[in-house]
Amino acid sequence: MALGTLEGTFPSDRHLALARAMTADAGTPSLASLDILANSPDRRIRARAAGRAAESRLARGLADPGGTADALEHLLYAWREDGTEIALRERVAALRSQGGAPRPALALLRETARLWPERATELQTQMAAVLETAVAPDARPVLSPLEFATLVEGNVDLLPAGPAGGRLAEMLAERLDTLELPERAAATLGNLAAKLPPGVALATFGTHLASLRLAGNDAPAALLALRDSEVAGLPMALHDTRELVRAQAQLAQNDWDAALATLAPLSMPAASVLRATLLERARDWAGAGQALDSMLIALPPDGLLDQLQAILVLRIASDAAQARDETRLQSLQQRFHERMPGVELARLLELLIAKPVRETADLTRAGREATLARQLSGQLNAITAGKAGPR
Repeated sequence: MALGTLEGTFPSDRHLALARAMTADAGTPSLASLDILANSPDRRIRARAAGRAAESRLARGLADPGGTADALEHLLYAWREDGTEIALRERVAALRSQGGAPRPALALLRETARLWPERATELQTQMAAVLETAVAPDARPVLSPLEFATLVEGNVDLLPAGPAGGRLAEMLAERLDTLELPERAAATLGNLAAKLPPGVALATFGTHLASLRLAGNDAPAALLALRDSEVAGLPMALHDTRELVRAQAQLAQNDWDAALATLAPLSMPAASVLRATLLERARDWAGAGQALDSMLIALPPDGLLDQLQAILVLRIASDAAQARDETRLQSLQQRFHERMPGVELARLLELLIAKPVRETADLTRAGREATLARQLSGQLNAITAGKAGPR
């Protein structure tokens, strides 16, 4: 039977009035009708009409997510049958999150999980999504450092297991790294690590905590943070990053042998550069050049080099010059002289490839080579450090 016919038969039925208002609202706006029904003495009709009116205003840009959440939250206890309350709670939490208010969103979802334990797993997933949205780099509004740290510390249980937990932990740690409150960030990371079982998230927080301790010139504390977050079977990238931080801490304690042993199996660029630096300090020029070979092999086969690539070639040439390895120098000249980005860098390569010192007249050039080697080492270290993982 058509809606109009039903209304003619039952003109005073409020349920039909609600149907008429909601049907009209799907096409022609009928907020006035919904507002009238929102004052109905029938609790069910009142709740449904008020909820529909709030959502309609949000859809039309007449309200924001926060205001809509306020309006819907007032309806939580207006009608509690037909499974409407839990759906309304989830919707309010989603709007709170969308409006940049993660803490009340999480509080409401936690309360909902206690009231409906059979839905706890699904609600846990929703809470993790709220936390991830709140800590994203482009989150708006931006939480203050204290708000952010408090939010993270209070919701460590929301980190999922496996790679997903690792990604969220990495996002959290990176945000903490940027708070410019190193002691607060370190304290938060320590608290998080203490609450987590062995897994990717624990190893991630431990790695960032070690980096913060190292940045604060506390190498023993950095090594302790790594020890306390040891986890077997980590993803290769995370494992290698941890080993790089370990080597840096060992080096800070002047334990060169341990640092070199830690770096030996690593192929990541930052590890190769640090290993080459240690070997250069030990005047093992051939070993230093070999430590950078993996980076050299990874260069594109043709075309102009960029700045970082050119500095890498120059540094390897400098090590080869110090090692008097003329075969390697000639190979570098043939492969890269025409590919250097700019006349100045090409001339620097020519200087390094020039014949070794054999008489007094060559001493000036040798001094220039040594100075250049130090400059190139510093430049490559500085550029690579910005690409080396946790600070």
